[in-house]
Amino acid sequence: MILDINGIEIKFPFEPYPLQKDYMTKVIQALEGRQNAILESPTGTGKTLCLLTASLGWLMKTKKETFENDNINLQEQAVHIIDQLKDTQYSKNDVSKMVYLYNNPQDKNNKRQWNTPTIIYTSRTHSQLTQAVQELKNSDYRNVESVSLGSRDQLCINQDVLKEGKTSSEKNNLCQLKVRKKQCKFREGIDRTAQLPKVAEIPVKDIEDLVELGKSCNACPYYLSRELAKKADIIFMPYNYLLDPKILKAFQVDLKDAIVILDEAHNVEKVCEETASITITSTDIANCINDITHVMKILNKDNEFEYMLEDEETERDFNIEDCAKLKEIVLKLEETVDKIDQVYQRQGRTFPGRKIFEIFNEAGIDINSYSVIRRLIDGLIIFLTQSSAGNLFGRKGGGLMKLMEVLETAFESIRANNFEEYLREMDKGYRVHVEIEMETKKKDGAWVSQPKLNRNPKVINFWCFHPGFGMSHLLDRQVRTIILTSGTLAPLKPLISELAIQIDHRLENPHIIKPSQVLVKIINNGPDKEPLTGSYDNRENQAYLKSMGMTIVGLCRVIPNGVLVFFPSYPLMNKFIEVWQSCGIYKTLYEIKPIFVEPRSKEDFQDSIKQYYEHVTSKQGAIYMAVLRGKVSEGLDFNDHNARAVMICGIPFPPMLDPRVVLKKKYLDLNRNAVNQLQTGQEWYVLESVRAVNQAIGRVIRHKDDYGAIFLCDRRFHSQKNQLSRWIQSHLASQNPGEVNCGKIIGETARFFRLAKETMPEPKIREIQNENIESSSNASSMTNDYLKQQIKQESMNEIYKTKLNDQNDEEYKNYVALMKAKIKSEASNYNFMGSLNRDIKVINFNSAASTSTSSSSNVKLTRPSSPQDVQDMENASKKRRFKMIPNANQIFSSEIKTDEEDKKQINNERKISVRREDYNRIIPTTRKEFMEQLKLVIPLDKYKSYIKTMLSYEKNETSIEETLKMLTTIFLNYPEQICFLRVAKIFMKKNHYHLIDELISNHFVIVD
Repeated sequence: MILDINGIEIKFPFEPYPLQKDYMTKVIQALEGRQNAILESPTGTGKTLCLLTASLGWLMKTKKETFENDNINLQEQAVHIIDQLKDTQYSKNDVSKMVYLYNNPQDKNNKRQWNTPTIIYTSRTHSQLTQAVQELKNSDYRNVESVSLGSRDQLCINQDVLKEGKTSSEKNNLCQLKVRKKQCKFREGIDRTAQLPKVAEIPVKDIEDLVELGKSCNACPYYLSRELAKKADIIFMPYNYLLDPKILKAFQVDLKDAIVILDEAHNVEKVCEETASITITSTDIANCINDITHVMKILNKDNEFEYMLEDEETERDFNIEDCAKLKEIVLKLEETVDKIDQVYQRQGRTFPGRKIFEIFNEAGIDINSYSVIRRLIDGLIIFLTQSSAGNLFGRKGGGLMKLMEVLETAFESIRANNFEEYLREMDKGYRVHVEIEMETKKKDGAWVSQPKLNRNPKVINFWCFHPGFGMSHLLDRQVRTIILTSGTLAPLKPLISELAIQIDHRLENPHIIKPSQVLVKIINNGPDKEPLTGSYDNRENQAYLKSMGMTIVGLCRVIPNGVLVFFPSYPLMNKFIEVWQSCGIYKTLYEIKPIFVEPRSKEDFQDSIKQYYEHVTSKQGAIYMAVLRGKVSEGLDFNDHNARAVMICGIPFPPMLDPRVVLKKKYLDLNRNAVNQLQTGQEWYVLESVRAVNQAIGRVIRHKDDYGAIFLCDRRFHSQKNQLSRWIQSHLASQNPGEVNCGKIIGETARFFRLAKETMPEPKIREIQNENIESSSNASSMTNDYLKQQIKQESMNEIYKTKLNDQNDEEYKNYVALMKAKIKSEASNYNFMGSLNRDIKVINFNSAASTSTSSSSNVKLTRPSSPQDVQDMENASKKRRFKMIPNANQIFSSEIKTDEEDKKQINNERKISVRREDYNRIIPTTRKEFMEQLKLVIPLDKYKSYIKTMLSYEKNETSIEETLKMLTTIFLNYPEQICFLRVAKIFMKKNHYHLIDELISNHFVIVD
């Protein structure tokens, strides 16, 4: 449908809600008035779609008006010159040109000719940008010219660069070297490639589109994207590309009169500070000296390095004398750093921002010599990249790269004509913090830091505390409009003060959902009345840690599908899990829902989140334990079943004694006045933590038909309510801190989800998006195994159907019904939830997929009603024994069996029966993760025996027969862990794989 907002036609896919109209109105007003805006609209309110359609609707109208007005002017000029043909001041070329313009108006699609604005759409991560690009592709503006800018890490297709470059810096240097020497076939003819019809067929180009185009056209996607950006209407990029002057300069994006959109802008302040900050150590400077010495030896043709020269005729714009001068400068820099007064190990020393220039000036580096030194360093890095090509241990110039990064950060931001005035501003917004450089060593199984022994090593921190420095360079480039938007920007006033830009339009939207679609509670105490206070002093309190666990257990019993549990940090999350495992809470929780834990590595994270998504729609659902400000807290899609509840277990305050935190608080207190209205240091400290909470809360409601619960499990949230997002505050207004009861909240939660299920539409189960979660080859392999088993089972069913045709239908059906009843009766006596008074128990650890790094387990027990029940059941589980169950599949195969079949059935009855879901259970298939999980589900002595035997087997010290005997001994006693036996192939030699299958076949029967 077509909307009219302030005279602008906007193509919108449906009738917008009032809050969406308000949002688009603010965007249009900002664009029309060349003004800035800050707009908050909760996640799930269609913020991205509104932003794209409103800005592009305005841009299309502007392009049309500009084209029409300029064409009229051109035609008038042409007519005037034609009338003056007799005037000799006009040459024949002038006349010809004007006649051509009269008859052939310029291409209206060439935005550079017509000087129409460009929209620069930025977000924090590439995954968030991918979602925005997808919104654009699905809108009525899918034909506008757009392109995504990325790094060489994402866009390079030159295999030589990818093979040699292990880091981003190395890839950049290798690419620049090959381009400079014209050795990259993909770089040539980029301008011609950009004009190809194949490229024009895809107007909206994301990272994947560019890579695919590059491969099909034999063109570099990295340089192709830069070429396409010259005529694009909208450019997508992470906002650190935009806010970092060094990166922006490399991409050569023209910001004059541009519309800059900063989506997910809740992190803009931090990014502005980080891009303008840098750290260099004495070790970095020493490495830089070694890099220069290395180059000098090569140039001097020392025998040790002569073989590394691949091209004797390589052109260089430096010689050995230049290297000697640079080495002298860096040696002087090292001496200057060493001479800084002794600093104390704990707090270090702090200087005004201009101290960094004093250090450089004493070494001979100033604003006049910077450019020459930078060019020389850049040449040396390229030279080292070339000379070390193909040499895994060759020197890549890491020290030189670090020095150049520091110099760029310090000098590239200098814009003031009056350098002294600039230094005064630097003194306000920057601090130089010097501390002792520590050396990390492993001691007694733990990593510890201690001062380095050589000389007087130091760390020089050049820290920016004023985000306005990062925003000011955008204003210097004469952008037309800056729009900051996110679902969690509140409170707006401190953000505006920090960024120091004029804001003319503000908006704080309510949520699009009804009040009945969300339940928000602050939980003061656990079920045992223990106060839930996650303060630093209380984090070692065992009673608090256990009470938090019991609170989560109680809530998870009544919450369906997926639950996200957030902790302030990785160490604290690990502390909770360790305590819960020791007292049995973890096992009880795992019985209710399988648990997944956020790992640190990207690869492990992708596996764990994929497995979590696969389990949230099951009857049990799943729990994902994650860290505030981590990978899970923003950017991923947790709509509907994926997150029916979010639990926040503590407030993520920054480390109070961290020097950077201390200095930031001091900076705010010192520079705060009535004009700038900066917040106090303590207000910033609190707000920094609450914004991380707001972002995690945003995971639970993702669209207008979604619903879920939010539990703030820390009584300190009562004093922080006013810092939370406004739509959350409205749900907490009626909650009285003195009347909160954990049991009452659990009952209210159960009623909330029961009512929601009855009144809300059933969500569609959406497939996992590849752009967000990349499945590993291990996970794919396990899925294929499962599919093969399903196909095999379907084939057996066809056989049974064939045999059924040979029988009297009615008689056979009665027989089958009788047998089913018999099997059901037997199963009730021996199954996992068997009768209450027998000592026959089967404990099923990890009944669902385990996370790649979590120390998790799952126990199938009768659910306890008290902590004492938990302990009693754990004690009883130590005396368990197992009962064999007849194989039900044999009963249904045929009414009349041969002697061979009878013998086979007898043999099967002697085997141990295991459930198919235990056999098919997905578990980690990397050795380390496999062993971490196995350790949790079998006794320690068995685990050690397993390790010892497998190591001996790999060294050919133990035969395969002895190895199989060990496996048989363990898993006959723990049949519910048969999935670990199935995956034990990862330790076996390839020619022994089949022996694992035979072992399972000989000793176990899989039953449904």
